[in-house]
Amino acid sequence: MRSRKEQNDLLGRMLEGENLRLAYKRVVQNGGAPGVDCVTVAQLQAYLKTHWETVKAELLTGTYRPSPVKRPAKHLAIQRAST
Repeated sequence: MRSRKEQNDLLGRMLEGENLRLAYKRVVQNGGAPGVDCVTVAQLQAYLKTHWETVKAELLTGTYRPSPVKRPAKHLAIQRAST
């Protein structure tokens, strides 16, 4: 099991700018489809340009809490139709 320091070091390396730019580039090259929250790669990029420092600080301190994902109405309609 890794120590808290080792975990924080790993997280810090994961959140380094160059690593994130490479990950973003790969997502874009792969066609980066929106997830269950329907946020596109472009929307995420715009959000992070404004909020990145706060998100990063919360990730590093362990206080980040993502918002609950609300499924779009179309998923509910499909689910209801199949039951």
